[in-house]
Amino acid sequence: MFVFIAPVANTRVPDIYGQRDFVHGKGEFDPAANHTICFLTAYAYNCICFPKLCLLNLRFYSLRTSGKITIKIKKMNLTKKLKKAGYDLIDSPVRNHKNLQLWLKKPADSIELLCDNVSQVFNSNVKLIEHKDAALSVSSADKDDYGFYVGVSVLEDILQSLGLGNFDISANIHKGKNLTIAYDNSTTSTCDMNEVRNYLYSAKLVGANPALLNNLFRDQVIIITGIIYAKKLSVEIETKLELDVDFLAKINKLADGKLNFSTDNTHVLKMESPGNTTFPVAVKASRLLFSEGKFKDLNLISDNRNFF
Repeated sequence: MFVFIAPVANTRVPDIYGQRDFVHGKGEFDPAANHTICFLTAYAYNCICFPKLCLLNLRFYSLRTSGKITIKIKKMNLTKKLKKAGYDLIDSPVRNHKNLQLWLKKPADSIELLCDNVSQVFNSNVKLIEHKDAALSVSSADKDDYGFYVGVSVLEDILQSLGLGNFDISANIHKGKNLTIAYDNSTTSTCDMNEVRNYLYSAKLVGANPALLNNLFRDQVIIITGIIYAKKLSVEIETKLELDVDFLAKINKLADGKLNFSTDNTHVLKMESPGNTTFPVAVKASRLLFSEGKFKDLNLISDNRNFF
């Protein structure tokens, strides 16, 4: 039996029996009594708009003989906060993002860096200046909560992007319940989108590369206008193992000072990066829109797409 989850809280979707409704937001599905139900992982409508969240947010946890399935919804507070501010959380192994970079996103292809600065493609007399946005920051209180195995996979990609890919989390911690990821000591750097618009309105193309023109006129070029940087990665791992002093000493020795491990109790392991370097956490990005060969506008995409 396939269960489709409604995109909006409290939206009702009839189940395939036509006897009960699933109420998204209440976290339960109650088919006719005494039905035996095969337990499947359900993917939300986020499959279309938020594929990352679809993979990570929803898992069926328990199946009762009464026919009731209880769904536990993972807390993605960090991702939701960033989306609300128009930012896309970076989860790729690459973290070379800068403001005013141009990126290429073709349908069905992964996003790729086109050039390091918009001035390499467009020449304009308008000056673009980066500003600090003190109103937007992230801290260790803003967390994304994952199931253990998915969380380990996400964490290993993050560690690889920070140059810490040699430390294998899964080789040292085999079983667990939950994993939370957060960032701390953050700063936000932005370029005013109206200034970027003015730059592009008055700009002339540098050269006439046919492939570039084709990508531009198909609205496949994206510009970064905001980046959130952080100095510290903070992770909590709820394990099924009993953590002791010997294990803590062993794992800190393996980390060789590149990661710091501590524990509050026998089942929760805390991991932090030293905070010596700054790295990008999330980006604000917009699609360049053209009409009849001329720049028309910017369309924010990082608030509802997961390209980075």
